[in-house]
Amino acid sequence: MDKKLPLRAKIAYSMGGFGEAMPLNLFNVYFVYFMTDVAGAPAALAGTIALIGVLWDAITDPIVGKLSDNCTSPMGRRRAYMCRAIIPLALFVIMLFTPVNFTGIAQMAYYVVAALGFWLTLTMWVIPFFAFGAEITTDYNERNTLRTVVMILENAILILCTSGPMWVLSWTLNHGGEEADAWKYTAWITGAILLITCAVCVYFTKGWDQPYQKSENVKTENLLATFKELFKIRTFKILTISMMLALFGLLLISTNLVYVMNNLARLTPEEQSLFWIVFSVAIMVMLPFANKLCNSIGKREVLMGVAIIQVIVGIICFFMSLENRIAFYIYIVGLVLCNGCFVAHYVTLSYDSCEVDEFVNGKRREGSIVALMSFIQKAGGALAMWVAGLSLTFIGYDGMAAEQTPEVLSGLNTVITVIPTIFFILATIALYKYPVTKKNFAALQDALEKKKAGLAYSTEEFKELL
Repeated sequence: MDKKLPLRAKIAYSMGGFGEAMPLNLFNVYFVYFMTDVAGAPAALAGTIALIGVLWDAITDPIVGKLSDNCTSPMGRRRAYMCRAIIPLALFVIMLFTPVNFTGIAQMAYYVVAALGFWLTLTMWVIPFFAFGAEITTDYNERNTLRTVVMILENAILILCTSGPMWVLSWTLNHGGEEADAWKYTAWITGAILLITCAVCVYFTKGWDQPYQKSENVKTENLLATFKELFKIRTFKILTISMMLALFGLLLISTNLVYVMNNLARLTPEEQSLFWIVFSVAIMVMLPFANKLCNSIGKREVLMGVAIIQVIVGIICFFMSLENRIAFYIYIVGLVLCNGCFVAHYVTLSYDSCEVDEFVNGKRREGSIVALMSFIQKAGGALAMWVAGLSLTFIGYDGMAAEQTPEVLSGLNTVITVIPTIFFILATIALYKYPVTKKNFAALQDALEKKKAGLAYSTEEFKELL
């Protein structure tokens, strides 16, 4: 559907952002901290559990994407899978963030099972949800705007799942409870919100999905053959590399940020709650301007710009040290720009690959493309957590200690500034090679329409995409 979307359709679709943003941000920001400082597990174990989850996700992401592409449910090939995911996703979020009285192998087994269930059900929601966004409209600017609306709502959600746990913790401690109790409350509140908002998204987006596919019209193909075809496309290959590098850097920062606030910036729980509110609101304010800039000059140019800014900020803050509040605030400004732009528009970059794939291979495979990009995001998150856990162990971090040593604090400053900066440098180089621009994408769409209609067309204006 290459047409303008009414605001109600954008809002209804955007409600599904709760199913994406709440569990993912809660996991990325707090899981390692929850495991080390609440569940009492070693940091390396927490990182390993996160890695096990993404190895499982490596299997489920492509399968769910493929199944969604070939779904013949009267509910639509995307909404049917989204509906099936709602209740189990809420339950596994509750299970994952509930402290248990297990130790050793029993503790590891419990959280591994919870992590596997979490990633599977999250995949069942996120892959069809992202693919749905590519089907609602094929317009370059409208896709950017739709994703911006989603991201504005998701940053309101970010307030809930980042500052929310700190408010719950503060309230619980002030009323005689313990930190473990606060996380139980957080888990149940999150599960309830997921149930309500995801159900609203599925119900009110009825009629905006692709027409019902009869089973005899669906052609299936080998999963590996699908991905082999996709990776033959230069556009998709470069997109995959650049996003993997950038998201790894971003998620390494997100994973370690709570440790920085506790140990370097020394923010109280109340100050951390306020920080997350200001952080999220700042991204919400910035997003419309970023969207306008992306529509004006192109997504690639904007993402390269913010990646370069983050590199400069990382170098400055390494030498100043994040124990300096001014350095901490400078670092957060860079993170706001980078987080808002990359998380919002790496998805729309993957949407643009759908038309390239259709032109080259004659197939619409939004589910498979989005599955691979979602895997990259989650792989980046899990690998970042694994590296964070190993790094914390390497520098001697002790979650049960009342105070960290100066050597640990220095190591923590290095981990959160130097390592992400290296990955943003590499991401900038990869983005420079990314060939899709607003101009050649419009030429591709025009040629695609002519190709479908059996008319003559030229690839001269977008040959670099092929």
